[in-house]
Amino acid sequence: MSQNKPRASTIYQANVLSERYFDVMLSDPGSLLLMFLQPLAVAICIGLVWQGGRTTGTLYFVLIFSAIFFGCVNACREIVKETAIFQRERLVGLRITPYILSKIWVLSGLGLAQTLLFYTGVRYFLSLEGGMLTLLLTLYLSLLAGTALGLVISAAVSSDVMALALVPVCLIPQLLFSKMVMPQKALTGMVAWLEKSMIVRWSYQAMEEVVAKSPAWGTWLEGIAVLLMMSVLLTLFSGLILRLKVS
Repeated sequence: MSQNKPRASTIYQANVLSERYFDVMLSDPGSLLLMFLQPLAVAICIGLVWQGGRTTGTLYFVLIFSAIFFGCVNACREIVKETAIFQRERLVGLRITPYILSKIWVLSGLGLAQTLLFYTGVRYFLSLEGGMLTLLLTLYLSLLAGTALGLVISAAVSSDVMALALVPVCLIPQLLFSKMVMPQKALTGMVAWLEKSMIVRWSYQAMEEVVAKSPAWGTWLEGIAVLLMMSVLLTLFSGLILRLKVS
């Protein structure tokens, strides 16, 4: 029984914190509305650019980069803005694991809603290739990886302003170290290693197979698996940073 108490306590704390976090979000309908308007606004811009034209690799790259952006922006302030509360509740037994889990649970639900809105908005303007479910799953897992990256930023910084300033610093390399931007001859040595460490690399790999006429589902699964692994590792890293800061 004693071995089960820590696990039950972790789940209990995570549930309580998730409920509180969700209630706090609902208490600020303006910010919540902006979160839902964000993917629709980007979808409209994408529709205006590509409407009437042929869907291209660039379009699908923009879709997955947008999903990563949504997740990162959603999460980048969600730890640092609660620094005082977190430190106070640590004194009465709050643990880092359930605290991080509560963020992931709520943000993943928000991200799912954003993904559905984004996909629906884009589909209003454009006819996308590939199956709806696989395309949605690819976008959603890209957003989750972006969310985990945002939590790392939020755990590492000391202010909201610094968190927002670091978002482009972390996302611009996702563009620069991608085969959509880099010439193929540059993908050697350290550059090739950096390209493989980017979220967008694996998101786009999966997306390419989703929209291909003859998908290589093994390659798609590889991209999906790496996205999941990156999400888990980045989430664990955010918890490690938080632990080092409070130790």
